[in-house]
Amino acid sequence: MQIRDCDIRNCHYAGVRIRKGNNDTLIERCRVSGAAWHGIRYDDASPDILNNIIFGNARMGVHASGQTRATVANNLFYANDMCGLACWFRNQDLVLNNTFAENERSALEILGASKPAVHKNIFYANPTGISGGYINDDSPFAQSGAPVLPRGCLFWANECNMQWRIDPNTTETITLEDDIGTRHVDPEFVSAAPKDFSLPADSPVRRNEIGALDPIPFASPWPLQPEEITIIPDGDTRDYRRWKTP
Repeated sequence: MQIRDCDIRNCHYAGVRIRKGNNDTLIERCRVSGAAWHGIRYDDASPDILNNIIFGNARMGVHASGQTRATVANNLFYANDMCGLACWFRNQDLVLNNTFAENERSALEILGASKPAVHKNIFYANPTGISGGYINDDSPFAQSGAPVLPRGCLFWANECNMQWRIDPNTTETITLEDDIGTRHVDPEFVSAAPKDFSLPADSPVRRNEIGALDPIPFASPWPLQPEEITIIPDGDTRDYRRWKTP
């Protein structure tokens, strides 16, 4: 399955759901927004999620669970109500060149025995950049080992860059050292206030190919349809409790 250049929006559960064994799915250059739960969810599958903007979903922008080896690259995760990307249990995704900006709880969550490769991403203005560790669950893959450290990533204006839950009662703040290529500098987006998270042509961050260099625009070419207006909540929230009965 290939989904390209689409608006995937205002779906009550998830914009796209990919079930076990579907490893040939491509989602590319789409706006994925406004779901009452997750923008995209996949379980025991390994899709390619490339060059999208994933924003304003009421739970996770992407919920990735089970034994997965997806490629999640060059996406902008913006203002999702819980987190941008959540990796559950045995996730081994490649998380590369994404920008995580202003998500409500955290940018990236690495949960249980998940070991994604986290390379060259920007974490900007999130309460927590990376949150991970132990899950309160009976699964044998709920336990976590050593923190999964990002490589070559940039952190700026987060309240906490990284924290790791060791056990039900212990959460530690992780100090990210420069010797793993971490940067703590302003990414100098073109203009974050009107949601232009592209990087200027002369940006050293662009030269080092960190983050999503040129996200597609937020503005959609397709106006809201009457069927959407009938059911979606007023305002920015997409919380499932506030949807209207058509």
